[in-house]
Amino acid sequence: MIHTPFKEFEFSSTTRFPTDQGSILEFNESDVVAQISLGFHFRDEPDDLPNDILFTRFRVADCLGVIWEYESQFRSDYIVGLIQGLLEPMVLIPFLDVGQSVKTAFDGADVLRDVRFSSDDRFYRTLTVGAEVIEIPFHYTTISFDIAVIEDEIRRSQLCIRINENSLFKNGDDIGALIFVTEPFVGPNTAAFNVENDWWQANPIPAPVVFRKTLERTTPNPKIKEC
Repeated sequence: MIHTPFKEFEFSSTTRFPTDQGSILEFNESDVVAQISLGFHFRDEPDDLPNDILFTRFRVADCLGVIWEYESQFRSDYIVGLIQGLLEPMVLIPFLDVGQSVKTAFDGADVLRDVRFSSDDRFYRTLTVGAEVIEIPFHYTTISFDIAVIEDEIRRSQLCIRINENSLFKNGDDIGALIFVTEPFVGPNTAAFNVENDWWQANPIPAPVVFRKTLERTTPNPKIKEC
């Protein structure tokens, strides 16, 4: 599991969430300081087309300093969706071309390694690699990701996601390791276990956001209160 340092998140209007105490956690319009963690919820058994289940944990303190947390579970295809953003597709950068600080981040212990997504839907995906736009078919395709936390030039936490070697191929040739950077995110709570078929699927109705009260305390967020 990896953690982002506590950072600011913007709530543009008053927002209320249920809690496991039967109360309401109210976020008033402001920037609040919170932490996001990312890890494995379920590692798929080795087979031809493994797909892992991830979780994100959002932790925030109320006006008394009490830490509340919320956890979501989602499939690894969410990361592929980040690459193929409809409004602004990610530009993938060859790992060999990135700076030393990024390369060093992946040598540390605080890295989520070998997140796997697989597909055999035979559809072509359009990817932007540097200045080149390429088409890649997902035919018995398994993509392995590593995820590390880095800081940008103004010391904001970012997630740096590396598509590992032997994941994507063009005309039979390995494209090599690729990098893209994104804001820390809270994944959608959409992964559900299908008991009848013994596999994880996307839940068409996301599970609700319910904050759990912990016994931990930290610096208060004056704009968050339990009602």
